[in-house]
Amino acid sequence: MKEFLFLIGVPQQYARRGISTLLLDHPGVGEALRLKDLKLSPETEEPASAAVDYLESREDVKKIGVAGISLGGYYAPRAAGFESRLSCVVAWGAINDYGKITKDRLEGSGTNLSVSHWEEHMRWVLGASSREEIIDITGKMSLNEALINIRCPILVVHGESDRQIPLRLAEKTIEGAINSPRAELKVFRAEDGGVEHCQVDNCKLAIEYMSDWVAEVFKEN
Repeated sequence: MKEFLFLIGVPQQYARRGISTLLLDHPGVGEALRLKDLKLSPETEEPASAAVDYLESREDVKKIGVAGISLGGYYAPRAAGFESRLSCVVAWGAINDYGKITKDRLEGSGTNLSVSHWEEHMRWVLGASSREEIIDITGKMSLNEALINIRCPILVVHGESDRQIPLRLAEKTIEGAINSPRAELKVFRAEDGGVEHCQVDNCKLAIEYMSDWVAEVFKEN
């Protein structure tokens, strides 16, 4: 995933605004999963806190934010809800309740699958041996508790016609962040382009919007 984010220009756009990025694969993602066999845990604040520890050990870091793409729409807000050292959070594609999404998909009534072998893929990512275990683990992946604890600015970016994650889940994420000083939802609509999941039909539009927002937040705070 970190390689994908680099190739589509995420760190480059932040750099143009004077912001450095640390791209990483946490448990359940990319290198951590494929090479280290580290499985996904609902408690994403744990790897996030480890990253913050590292960044705070450097003398050139002033403010730290977190951003996540796709299922990162759960990872990042969850981390921000339990890691108070973060100055802002960006969810690029919202996932408010992954347990419900998972259960609906397994029952055949959910949204479009991200990969054709979705159940097999989920077993691998989670280290699960059955459907029941997949449901049990993802059932803990709700933002209800975390959102209340977020006390930094939060931005959710979503596509109007996202076929994987309904727009309503993006709205619920913002509605739940009642203690954030600045909770914003940016919806890309047909007239903008970028209406699909994580703006795969116009990535640059979303990346520029998010990096502008983070630069503004860092400047204000």
